[in-house]
Amino acid sequence: MKKYILNQGDMFQLSLPFIPESKKAQMILAGLLTCSRI
Repeated sequence: MKKYILNQGDMFQLSLPFIPESKKAQMILAGLLTCSRI
């Protein structure tokens, strides 16, 4: 099996459609915080 290595940005983009609206805002905020830390 091939292992697909996704960076956090990719995971974030892929998971967006499956996240309820209320969670989306939290995820976006969390994503911004993680991105700014790197």
